[in-house]
Amino acid sequence: MKEKAIISDHLLIDYLKQETSAEENRQVEDWLNSDPANQLELDKIRLVWEKSESLKDFEAIDLDKNWRSIRGKIGQNEKGVGSKWQIWKYAAAVLLIAAISVFLLRPGEVIMRQAMASTDPLEVVLADGSTVWLNEGATLDYPEEFSTSTREVTLSGEAYFDIAHNPEKPFRVMADGTTTEVLGTTFTVSEGEGESLELVLATGKVRFTKGNQRVTLTPGQMVVVDAKGEVTKRDNDNPNFMSWKTRTLTFEDAPMKEVIGEISSLYNVVLEIEDKDFLDCPLTTTFENESLDGVLETIALLFNIEIKQNGQLYQLSGKGCEF
Repeated sequence: MKEKAIISDHLLIDYLKQETSAEENRQVEDWLNSDPANQLELDKIRLVWEKSESLKDFEAIDLDKNWRSIRGKIGQNEKGVGSKWQIWKYAAAVLLIAAISVFLLRPGEVIMRQAMASTDPLEVVLADGSTVWLNEGATLDYPEEFSTSTREVTLSGEAYFDIAHNPEKPFRVMADGTTTEVLGTTFTVSEGEGESLELVLATGKVRFTKGNQRVTLTPGQMVVVDAKGEVTKRDNDNPNFMSWKTRTLTFEDAPMKEVIGEISSLYNVVLEIEDKDFLDCPLTTTFENESLDGVLETIALLFNIEIKQNGQLYQLSGKGCEF
């Protein structure tokens, strides 16, 4: 079995600061190439480093001096190499933790957290009591405490926000070059395909800004940013814009083309229609916390169609309705 390469966190910090020698650069690059997991580890360190204003406190720690002090206290009368090695490993760990603690926890430092919804929606409660529900694949960068005059978070993906009211500290969501500022409200933000972005307001009031384009939304309105960066404000006519959170789909005389799209999005499947006329069939119903099988069985019974499954692909055959 190949022995896993070991590298110091201090060297990685110097590497990120571009303060390493050519030999140290080669050492870090060899370590990165030795295991794909090492790149993830470096990315985590980079995230913390980038969220910090500086590394002065980290640099101020004299690791060599502290190490010599601990090593001297170990004494020379320890019995056995193994015992001494265990103590030295412990001492080194203490020094590393102390260094990182000072680096992260110095007065005035903003400690950043990141939440990621890997496979399922994730609920995140912020320090001010606001709640954010992340849809699958979304990430949220936020401070452990809101210590400044504003409350700012950064979103990638889709999320639903329920913001605690505090007019003295506006809440701002940064997403894909846009800023949404609120006082106390509920809304969703979604980065879609083609570099588009959508914001739908449920309650309250928000100010949305992208560059020099600014709009104010009231409940029931939405704003769309297309791939070209153009901002459009309009009424939201989709009752299922929060279906990923509520697990509820509501349709009122909706064409099956729309129904198929909502089902595919919520359950992450592909629905293939054999007879294109079926896409015009209207549907009025509500699915609440229903499984995919339950939804498809209901549709099959209502329209007398046949459904065949092949992995994540579902084939729907039959005319469905007559006009």
